[in-house]
This record gives sequence, structure tokens and C-alpha cells, in this order.
Amino acid sequence: MPEPKKDQKVRFQLDLSPSQAARFDQLVLDCDFGSRKELFSTAMTLFNWAVQEVQKGRRVASYDETTDEVEKVHFPALSNLQGAALTGMTALNSQPPKRTAKLDLVTPSGDHVPSR
Repeated sequence: MPEPKKDQKVRFQLDLSPSQAARFDQLVLDCDFGSRKELFSTAMTLFNWAVQEVQKGRRVASYDETTDEVEKVHFPALSNLQGAALTGMTALNSQPPKRTAKLDLVTPSGDHVPSR
């Protein structure tokens, strides 16, 4: 695919279920974004950061200062990055399995709480 010129725009179209579209629009409202594009750009920034962290060998997690609990993110695409880094695979020579994201809760003592 040719690289777009500096001022050129590229249009993406997403097919969402009605519930996904409603959730997307609710996030626009909840986060006080001015547009769907702003939510998409912010989500891309966050996901790009997560990819970079995994590529550095780090884990992505949420930390609750009140309870000292850490909730690790298990996201298929990020897991695929970890696996590709370990085996030397690239997106060109591997097909990731279709799975959904989940969260695991790990207490400070290392106890595992099942995914929600």
C-alpha cells in the first residue's frame, strides 16, 4: 500500500454491532470527546503504547493504590507480540488465534483471582 502524502487523508470504515456502536458513542460522551475520531485517535495512542511496552518485555497492568492489587491485562494481540518475540515470528508468517481480551487480578501476595 502506498504511503499517504502529508496532507492526504485515509478513510477507514468499521462494521460494528449496534451494541458496539452504542458503547463507542457512550465512551465519546463519558470521556467528553468532541468526535468519534478523537476517541479512535486516543484509543490508538493507548494501544500503541501498550504494544511498545510489550515489545520492551514489560507487562501492561492496572494498579489499585487502595488495595495494592495489580490487574494484568491479557489481550490476545499483546500476547501474540510476546509469543512472536520469543519465537522470532512476524505478522507475515503467523496467524493469531481469534480470542477476546480478559483481565486477571493478582493480589500483592501473588494470589490469582479468576478473570472477570
